[in-house]
Amino acid sequence: MDRVLLVEDSEESRLVVSRALANSSISLIVADSKKSLLDLILSHGVNFDLAVIDIVLPDGTGFEVYETLQAKGMKKDTPVFFLTSSAELETKLLAFNLGADDYLIKPISPIELRARIEAKLKKSKAVAGDVIIRGNLRIELSLLKTFFIDGAKKTEISLTATEFKILALLMQNENAAFSQDEVINAVWGSDVHVLGKTVVSHVYGLRKKLGILGACIENIPNVGYRFKLSESKDETA
Repeated sequence: MDRVLLVEDSEESRLVVSRALANSSISLIVADSKKSLLDLILSHGVNFDLAVIDIVLPDGTGFEVYETLQAKGMKKDTPVFFLTSSAELETKLLAFNLGADDYLIKPISPIELRARIEAKLKKSKAVAGDVIIRGNLRIELSLLKTFFIDGAKKTEISLTATEFKILALLMQNENAAFSQDEVINAVWGSDVHVLGKTVVSHVYGLRKKLGILGACIENIPNVGYRFKLSESKDETA
């Protein structure tokens, strides 16, 4: 079930959102101020699939709430909708500059709101399937990109296409060992002649570029290679 956070001080608006999402596969978690959000985080954490935040709150702004959620560890790619009565261009631009995915002006149709939320959740799930996170390591398959994750900071690791394919194979099959022949078939294809020492060379280069994370790629004597996190490298996802 998807977890949607709503931060809204207007009882009428909360009721509109609640009715819009009724009878759906969405769990709505509600706060009516910055303070109540902090209390809510203590009990629910910040693992939300989407957030709808009113810009004007009794004890602050929705922008401050968004920054608080990020500071508390909410995933950087969590979709955020700002909900407001203001149609001012300056406010709208500020919202999108902060990373808003949508800007909804009250009053909003419950049918439209539900459609927008469900569409965004569906799109986010499709994108999430393209991302693999193991410990502090993140790869994005469609972009062929690798990142080191440290809290909210994301630092790209430059890999060759072959190194990326090897890493993706091992990360997608965490703890499973692959022989050199299996790596060759998966990365280069069965119709290409590749020597075992070529695999050794690419794995060596991959480990070196991964730095301290290179230890996650284990060489199992007489078996092959596998990706395995040590007990001290808990997943950040």
